[in-house]
Formats: sequence, C-alpha cells, structure tokens
Amino acid sequence: MRRFAAPWDRQLLTSTIALLAVIAFTAIAGTAGALQANMRGIALAVALFSSGIAVGAWAFAPRAYVIGGGRLRILRNGWPSVAVPLSDVRSVSLLDADALRGSLKLLGMGGLFGYYGIFKSPVLGSYRLHATRGSGLVLVRTQAHNHVLTPEPAEDFTEALLAAAPKARRERLRPAR
Repeated sequence: MRRFAAPWDRQLLTSTIALLAVIAFTAIAGTAGALQANMRGIALAVALFSSGIAVGAWAFAPRAYVIGGGRLRILRNGWPSVAVPLSDVRSVSLLDADALRGSLKLLGMGGLFGYYGIFKSPVLGSYRLHATRGSGLVLVRTQAHNHVLTPEPAEDFTEALLAAAPKARRERLRPAR
C-alpha cells in the first residue's frame, strides 16, 4: 500500500480561514439577534445550521490518497472514502492548472477545507474533483468517471498508479484552444 498526502496550498488555507470567519460571524450575529428577540428556536437553528456547514465541509474534504488492495482510495476527513477499483482505471496524466480553467461547478465546494465535487470543463468534460491545491493535479480516467486529484508528490503517485492498475496507460493532454 502506498499513501500520498494531500497538502494544502496557501490559497486554500486563506480561503478556509476567511470562510470560517464568515460562518462564525453569521452564526454569532444570527444567534445573538434571535436570542435578543426571544426566539430561542431560531437561535438554535442558526447555530446548528452554521455548525453543520463547517463540519460537513470538513468531513467531505480529501485528506490523502491510497493505492493498494486492488483500489485507489480517496480518503476524506470524516466521510467514507471514495474507492476506485484499479481494474477500472483507463488512463493517468499530470495536468497543469490551466486544464481546469473555465470549469463549471455542478455540485461541490470550492475553498472550505478543499475543492471537491462534480465539475464540468471544456478540456476534461465532466469530472470529480478531490483537491487541496491548484497545482500538482493528476487526472485519473475510469470507466465511470474522471477524477482530478492533488497527491504529493504527483509524479510518484502517477507512476505508482500506472504500475498498480493493469489496464492504465499514460495520457498526454493537449491544451484547449
């Protein structure tokens, strides 16, 4: 089994701190206002909703990637991991950050503990993002989905996945024009 870290970049750290500050300010102001108006149920709902957003975002965020036991597993902080059978991996490629340019977020998170969810891009088509930074991107194409990951180091991860996945080949992407 090989485990690869998912380190944060400065942009994710900054956005997470800023978004947590906004969530905390909103929760405190909303709860205080509701308590002042003697609406305890609303105060409780605001506090629970705000906490739920922060905890939920943390739980879904990627924390590491593991290759072994016939699977690529995308480990998350507090939610079950995503398991991709190695026999389903068709290709692996390193991506530059421009490959995600113009992506549309269909369902996901963009900056609170990570970047994850379902996206669509002119270059990649539909893909599932499990990232913690904007560089060191790896595209893993499977029978069912395209996954974009940010393992550290990306080159070693790519080589390990190509060696472990029986049908995988190296893919070289051409930038969109």
